[in-house]
Formats: sequence, structure tokens, C-alpha cells
Amino acid sequence: TGIVPQKSVMEVKEGVEISSRETNDSGALSEEQQQKLDKFKIKVRQENEYYFRDHPEIQLMTAGVMKDILNKQPDDPQTFIACSSKTCFGFLAAIVLAVIVVTPCDGSYAFQAFRMQQYQLHGVSYGCKSALVNMEVRLANSDLILRRCIFTRLAELTVDKFQNLINNGAGAIVILLPSEFYTSTSQNKEEWLELEHQIMEEEVPVPVYFAIEDSNLTSIYSEIQQSADATSGSTAMAAILDSVASFGYQIYSDGKESRPESDAKLINYYGKLTGFGIEEQLPTIAFVTHYDSFGIAPGLAYGYDTNASGVVALLELARLFSSMYKSGKMQSRYNLFFVLTAGGNFNYHGTKKWIDEELDSADSNLLTDVDYVICIDSIGRSENLHLHVSKPPKDDTAGYTLIKEFKQTADMLGINFTLVHKKINLGEDLLSWEHERFSLRRLPAGTISHFGNHVDKGRRTIFDTRLESNTDVLEKNVNFIGEAVARYIFNLSSLLQEKQFQLLTDELSIHRDFIDTWMHQITKQPRGAQLFTKDHSLLDAFEQVMTAYLKDVKKVTMRPDKKDPEFVFYDSLIMQLNAYRVKPALFDLFLALGIVSYVGIVYLIVQNMPAVAGFVASFATKSKSKSD
Repeated sequence: TGIVPQKSVMEVKEGVEISSRETNDSGALSEEQQQKLDKFKIKVRQENEYYFRDHPEIQLMTAGVMKDILNKQPDDPQTFIACSSKTCFGFLAAIVLAVIVVTPCDGSYAFQAFRMQQYQLHGVSYGCKSALVNMEVRLANSDLILRRCIFTRLAELTVDKFQNLINNGAGAIVILLPSEFYTSTSQNKEEWLELEHQIMEEEVPVPVYFAIEDSNLTSIYSEIQQSADATSGSTAMAAILDSVASFGYQIYSDGKESRPESDAKLINYYGKLTGFGIEEQLPTIAFVTHYDSFGIAPGLAYGYDTNASGVVALLELARLFSSMYKSGKMQSRYNLFFVLTAGGNFNYHGTKKWIDEELDSADSNLLTDVDYVICIDSIGRSENLHLHVSKPPKDDTAGYTLIKEFKQTADMLGINFTLVHKKINLGEDLLSWEHERFSLRRLPAGTISHFGNHVDKGRRTIFDTRLESNTDVLEKNVNFIGEAVARYIFNLSSLLQEKQFQLLTDELSIHRDFIDTWMHQITKQPRGAQLFTKDHSLLDAFEQVMTAYLKDVKKVTMRPDKKDPEFVFYDSLIMQLNAYRVKPALFDLFLALGIVSYVGIVYLIVQNMPAVAGFVASFATKSKSKSD
């Protein structure tokens, strides 16, 4: 009978089962097995070396034991080492237990925070300069705020307090927004709008975040407040002891420091409806609106009124006139143009780029025969509408006739419509209204808005939410714009005015469901211009709906100039902040003193073991003699 090979199993760290090859020596390793074993030994040695480097206390223990062996030269070194190891192990265990009992981090909570604006426009910086946070938390009324992260509630913050925090060296500021701030009273919102506006006027050197206050953040805030109250004891010693016994919080931000966006872009969409006749010889009416919103924190800028209402109005008008133009009998002798622009809150940069390309292109005549450009900006909150113009049109112009039609239609529908004239101030860095981009190129244009003044703080705020607006108002205002333009392009003003007859009724009426659906779609996510990436779902939705109702829909992507960028966006606008429950720095000092004292006492006992042993022995002898 031959020799039956046996199977040897070696358990390596990877859990690989290694079998011996069939040889005369059943315990021999194959060449492959030997190589694996050698690699495993090398790996184990490396891991052990790394472990020793990470745990220098083991080296100290070993050195101490060897020193005792050389000094005392025991008769039984193995027993001596075992006793010494137990002593050292007990010592380390005591330290570990002490650290575990007073572990500095007792819990943590991660929450979403929205960073304050950070961008550059025409070389001027705005917003906060930094994003990283890793510091202890204090409240705004604390005596020590230098290089601390300050927690403050919006209701407790004023412009003066904010400036004092910055001037006194606060390392970061987290502003807690009440969970019900969307539905707060108008009086509170007026104060918050003023605060938001003034904070945005200056560049802030430290990170500023906004967070919606929930139950966990409320608990953290209350605990910090209680800790601050506890440390204000009647005596200095009482304050120190209370500080050691209390807990605090450390804020840490996940992510990286803010950097300029390397692929910042603005994307415009436009399409048209062609009138009856030769397209190149027909006049044009253009509807223009920007789709981005603005606020002190881009991640909180949902912008229902400014300017989701304008976007929904443009899309509904595109649907409405598309249904007319599909029928040859309802096709007017006007081309209609619909434009969604980006960067409206960045000096209408997307509008500027589009105008420049259209007017400077030899192949395009879209704007050369334009009768009027109607810009729509914030029409979802009031039936009092204003048409802002840079120059009132002359009596014999198409613009004058169209504005007259707006006034007559407003009287019929019960809309309070007024014409507001404001000259363009070329000395200012920022334009006031979108139509001014067209007026600078001598194109007749105006902006319809319920805002009577361009400096109204409600135009750029995070407090613009759907709860403040009314779908009925928006529907009525869209119907007003559509009715007036339809009367103008079909030249039906005099005929319909005598009979007080409305053109947009029945199949041609405004679709409320369309308005509600798109308003929900647009306002369910923030629309800061910096947040629109190339794969943003809302941009795809814009392109799809415009393609469904318009012809020759085009998407135009614009990037800033590399040498002299008109705008610069920064990242890290929506971050996760982590609040860790920790002991104060004073506790670390007390803990260090305790450990040093413990180590010192143990060291003295070990170094004077004969004296200690004699003292213990004499004490035991005295106790025994007394008992006898």
C-alpha cells in the first residue's frame, strides 16, 4: 500500500486554508505554501512593529521589568517577571478604567447646516470666507468667545450683536432658525429681513452657518446654557468645581475648506413660437425671467415669490400661447419668444450673455425686430403690479400701445397696475431690474413685479416661502399678463373692450393644476445659482417642458472668463456639522494632575519598597500585639 498523503491546515490571518501537496513527507509544505507562510510572517512582524510604535507604554513596561531584573537579580526571573507584569498591568488597567469612567465624549449629534453666501462678483468678494469648524461651543452671551463656535438663536441676534461677535474674535457662528420660522408673524420677519440684509452687506472672515432648530439642537442649547449658569458660582472655587463637573460641546464640520468652483457655469434656455407669415419679417414679443433665487444661505433660498412665480408664469404662458398657435386660426402675426435665464441675482449675468450673443451674431435676428421684452419678476404675493421701465415709451411706439393694453386689461380684471419709471444708475455696480440689461442695448423692455421698489428686502431673502404666497393671486396675475398680450398681438383691444369680453376662457383659460404642479416642483428644493450643476433635475425639467410647447428650444451654457472672471462661486455651501459632548478643558487639566499624582505615588512606593514593606510589617506587628 502507498503512503496516503495527509492534509495539513494552517490558519493565517486572511483565513486561507493551505493544504500540503502529495509527497512522501506528509508534513512538508509546498513551495507555494512556504511563500505564503513567509509573507504572513513578514506581515505579522510589520503589524507588531506598528503596534509597538503606536503603544509606547509597552516599551516602557518592558524596559522597567528588565531594569528591575538587572538591579535586583532575582533567583527566579520567570516568577519575578510574572509579578512585575501583574503590577504593571494593574497600573495600566487603573489608568484605562479612570479614563473610561471620565471619557470626554459622551455622545454626538450630526445635523445639516447651510453656510452663508460666498462668491465674487466683478472682483468684489461677498459673504463669509471660511467653511471649516472645529472648536468648543459657547453662547453669544458668554464672556469667553475668542476662537469659539457661537450658538445663537435668530430671535436673540441683532446686527450689533453679530458685529460684536466678529470683532471679539469668534471662530464661527451657528444661527439656529426656529422650526416655525416659515410661518412666523410679519413683524418678526421684517426684523429678520433687516438683519439678513445688513449681514450680507459685509464680508465675514469666519464661517457662518444656519440650521433649523430641532429637539436635539434645543437640548444642546439648553445644556450649554445650564453649564454656563453652573460655572457662575458664588466663589471662584465653586465655579471651578462646577466647571469640572459640567459638560460642553465641540463642533466639528465634515468636509473641506471652501474653494472656488472649478466648473462654475450658468445655463439659459429659450424657445419660440412662430407667427403667421414670413418669420424674419414678423415683430417679436419676448417673455424673460430668471429661475435662480437668493438668500443669505443658498441652501435655504427656495424663493417662491422670487422668482419661482416668474418661472411658473412664463411656462404657463408658453403652454397657453402654444395651444393658440397650434391652430392656424389662432396664430397671430407675432413671433413669441420665451427665455429662462440664470444668474439673475448675480447682476443678471445670464441675461447679459444671451443678449450679447444674439445681437452680436450675424446669423440671428431674434432681437432686431422685437416690439417689447416683458420681464417677469415676483408676481406671486400681491395683485398690485408695477411695470418698471428705464424710459417711458413714446406715444407712437409699440411699447406705448402694449402698456396701454396692460392698463385697460388691469381695469377690467381688477388689477392695480401702475407704471414706475427709474433711470439706470451707471455708477452702481449692480443693476436694479432685469429689463435694464435690454435697455442698455436700446431694446424696449420692462419688468412686471408686485415690488414697487428695487431695494425691497423681500427680493433677496431665505424667508420667501410658499406659505406666504397665494396660488389664487399668482393665477390671477398670470391670467392678466396673458390676456393683455393676447389682446395686443391679435389687435382685439377695441373690439373686446366695448363688450368687457375676456379672450382667455374655456379651452384658452389658465390651468391652475399646471401652476400648482410646477410651483411644487420648483420650490421643493433650494435654487441658489451655485447649486445648479449640469445634472440638476430641475434644469432637465425646464428643457423638457419647453420642448413640449415651443420650437427650436436651445440650451446655452456660459462659463466665466478664466483670466478675468465676472463671477466666482465657492463650494461647501451645505455641510454636516457634528456636535460632540465633551468635558471642558479644565477637566483635562484636573485629569492630568490626577494621573501624574497617581503615577508619582506608585513610583515612590516601588522605589522605596523595602521601607514601605517594613512600615507595613511594623504596623501589622503592632496591630497583632494589641490584639494579644
